[in-house]
Amino acid sequence: MNTKAKILPEGTDDALKMMIKITEKLMFAMDDESRAMVNNDARSFSMAEGQKLEIIENYEQAVAEFQARRKEFKKSGDKSLIIKLDNMNTELRDVANSNVTLMKFFTEKEEGTNADN
Repeated sequence: MNTKAKILPEGTDDALKMMIKITEKLMFAMDDESRAMVNNDARSFSMAEGQKLEIIENYEQAVAEFQARRKEFKKSGDKSLIIKLDNMNTELRDVANSNVTLMKFFTEKEEGTNADN
């Protein structure tokens, strides 16, 4: 039995707005993580990653709630909010893919540096 409190409010548009807010928070955290990697700032990266992990927990629960109410959102949700959330999810995937690529680059670079020593 899931005892976690619901994240998304009952109202359809309010739930969409909350989903957008949570997605924005995750995108900001991932942007901070990207900046830290590019700047080779391990301290900032660690902080951003910790923040991101906290947000991901809420995001995953919100997504599960959203999926369970998908028909409700399609039927009666504000179409502009749905479009905004769809666009944000596309952007979120792009940022996540970019971060994975950056992480691989820096990991390979670090491994190459260590192999030289």
